[in-house]
Amino acid sequence: MLASASAAAHVADEIVVTLDEATLTETLTLTADTLAMLAPIDADADGELTQADLDARRAALVAGVWEQAKLEPCTRSAESASLEPGYVELKARFQCPPGELSQEFRWLMVLPPQYRVIAGDQVAHGDQRTVHLRRGVAEPPPRGRFGPLDVAAAALIVAGAVGAAYKRTRWPGAALALFALGFWLVHRLLV
Repeated sequence: MLASASAAAHVADEIVVTLDEATLTETLTLTADTLAMLAPIDADADGELTQADLDARRAALVAGVWEQAKLEPCTRSAESASLEPGYVELKARFQCPPGELSQEFRWLMVLPPQYRVIAGDQVAHGDQRTVHLRRGVAEPPPRGRFGPLDVAAAALIVAGAVGAAYKRTRWPGAALALFALGFWLVHRLLV
């Protein structure tokens, strides 16, 4: 049994997944015993997991963990594993297009039924093995309170007021002031 003295620091039947959206680096934390169910990681078969074991079994970790939990539609690189007090931390970097991402944790089919994956505010377990993440989707710009006909009517009113002010006063400053006021009003209607 692969474990360390402080294994109780990590809940044994939970795999925690975090995705740093700025760097698109995903981190998985799990116990050594859980990892041993997913990939043959004890390279020297001495029953004790070391960093050397993780380094030697990098290909097994990629096949047993990362290939069984692909983040779609992304490409993965820079997989690493580190032994921490009470758990193992796996990391990988991704390149993903904007939009929704999904990840199916196929290892839940081979782990005991009480296991679950916690990914942000979502939980995958049993037959519900997929989580979805919306990212990089720009929010549409907020629409103004008024429709295009309202804005056009306001622009005509402003143009009429500017014309009337100029005709009445023959003073370009009054027309310019009304034009500026009208421009501000129409702009406010659009935003």
